[in-house]
Amino acid sequence: ISVFLQELPVNNKEALADIRKEIDILRKVRCPFIVSYFGTMVSGEMLYILMEFADLGSLREVIELTNME
Repeated sequence: ISVFLQELPVNNKEALADIRKEIDILRKVRCPFIVSYFGTMVSGEMLYILMEFADLGSLREVIELTNME
């Protein structure tokens, strides 16, 4: 499994609350069609999310690529 480490600034409390909601959902979901969530860490002003790497990109990117062909 390839992993992806996403870095997000945590200086906006409203955005952080939204991110935490998404993390809670990812933590609970186990589906072969959704990237796996492995963990979260906060260091200083950055939030790090460790998840499965989607080598085709985001769902939006796949849809846009498919529509172009």
